[in-house]
Amino acid sequence: MAVTPEVSWMLADLNSYFASCEQQVEPRLRGRPIAVVPMLDVPTTAILAASYEAKRFGVRTGTLVGESMRMCPGIQFVQARHSLYIEMHEKILDAVERVLPIENVLSIDEMSFRLTGSQTRVARARELALEMKRSIELRVGSEMKSSIGIAQNQLLAKVASDLEKPNGLVILSDENRERILSPLSVRVLPGVGPKTEARLNGFGVRTIADLLKRDVGGAHTVFGSVLGDRYYEWIRGKDLELADTQTKTMSHQHVLSPIYRNHEGAISITLKLLERLAARLRKEGYYAGKLAFSVKWSGEGAGSWERYEKFDATQDTLFLRERLRLILTELPRGERPLRVGVTVSDLQKNEYRQISLFADVKRERLFDSVDRVNSKFGKNAVTFASSLSTEGADHAKIAFHRIPGKDEV
Repeated sequence: MAVTPEVSWMLADLNSYFASCEQQVEPRLRGRPIAVVPMLDVPTTAILAASYEAKRFGVRTGTLVGESMRMCPGIQFVQARHSLYIEMHEKILDAVERVLPIENVLSIDEMSFRLTGSQTRVARARELALEMKRSIELRVGSEMKSSIGIAQNQLLAKVASDLEKPNGLVILSDENRERILSPLSVRVLPGVGPKTEARLNGFGVRTIADLLKRDVGGAHTVFGSVLGDRYYEWIRGKDLELADTQTKTMSHQHVLSPIYRNHEGAISITLKLLERLAARLRKEGYYAGKLAFSVKWSGEGAGSWERYEKFDATQDTLFLRERLRLILTELPRGERPLRVGVTVSDLQKNEYRQISLFADVKRERLFDSVDRVNSKFGKNAVTFASSLSTEGADHAKIAFHRIPGKDEV
């Protein structure tokens, strides 16, 4: 006899992942307020991750180091270790797959699981979630806590995973879904950013209860697109996919001055162009699904060279830098570059894009903070070390959406 599903998805979110990794491998850091930073001894740089002990003082991703020292006396800073986070990620994948097969690796600290058969019963799903937590702590470490959300679709599983942190477990089913969701701000819905929230507020929609009062036509109206139809179904528990809506392209080009007309100079300038382009994406409210690089060689009759990468839509500078660096590993040597350019395309407005329901809000806050600081104090007030010289040094290679292999570190 077929089982009528009560829930269909589970999502595991590792709590304060980078900070927890550091506390796991360094027992002296356990129970102490710590922050992971791209570089040590730079008070103007932004924090990548904070432990829960530091969060109690208000320290968050994107908080400037100098500010965090005032907020949390005694906070300890740890330089980010890309290879450690990848190693721990691989151990976590092994631990969770001993309980359930992974459907999607969403980021370095999030993964989702499709429930089938008896697993779709609330009681059994709860048992599996608790077993998964034990497996992570046993096989990876006691500091590696996770918040797990279980629901009828991936969007609600994501919402559920965010409701209790750290080490939470929240299940949304027909019996409790409306009661739990109704008082929450619409901002908790993945894909609803500041601009969409402001639009919804303008229609008197501030909570999910307000949204639930709308029929499908009303939801369409307040969102201003078919996305409203999708949210109408999602918040009522229907498992629904969303199609792409693509728009234009953006690009930055630069003719190299003579001192930069070499392999290293071209890379350095290109990375600076990409930083500007990523900031522009955020300013204009776009997400890019494709990144292209081109170079024109100097000399009469010289040709050009170009490559591109495709991925899930993002406006994340670190992620785009990682993809660009992969392209630049193929950049031919021996030629003299004259002009370099970077282009992002497959652009989608936030309101219309295919939502990666698991977008890293912490990273979005980080780069929102970086943009605000640079707007106030100058465009390079907070930047990457590799953008400060032509050496091309790459600091703080952090993996979030895409998980590189160890050979890339």
